[in-house]
Amino acid sequence: METIPQTSKDYFNSLKIIHFALLSGQLIFAGIAFALSLQSKPAVPGTIKQVLLIAIPLAVVIGFLFSLFIFKKRLDAAKIGDSLIAKMNAYRSALIMKYAPLEGVSFLALIAYTIAADYTFLVLAALIIVVFAINQPSLSKSITDLNLTPDDEKQLRDRNAIIAELTKPSQM
Repeated sequence: METIPQTSKDYFNSLKIIHFALLSGQLIFAGIAFALSLQSKPAVPGTIKQVLLIAIPLAVVIGFLFSLFIFKKRLDAAKIGDSLIAKMNAYRSALIMKYAPLEGVSFLALIAYTIAADYTFLVLAALIIVVFAINQPSLSKSITDLNLTPDDEKQLRDRNAIIAELTKPSQM
């Protein structure tokens, strides 16, 4: 497999694109769910709705806590990397692992809203989307999260410095 070097500028641009794409997907799905709920009546009986009113908030809390837990665990592993490239590659992975549970419970709450037409689910999804939006990646957050040395921080702030690598899959 071939590796492609990534400059600081490219690295943070790609992280922001990933974050924006995931956030946009949630917002678009929320808009679709809202439009669908205006056009149709709830598709679930009251007992299922009651179960959803317990299960979805519980799933949201668990997803949020899992997101924090997995990010911290991955971040701790990233901090012990022997080079800035290793740290930044691990940091990218940690961020994606942080975003996945948040996006999952957001979609789950939006699906529940679509089938039950209860605004509780829409509010839960909105809260998760706000948390997701606030967690946009940035250079300053990465420096703080990784507790970088002054030399690593200087290299990270140099927009043209190679700070990460992408692995290109081999072609058959």
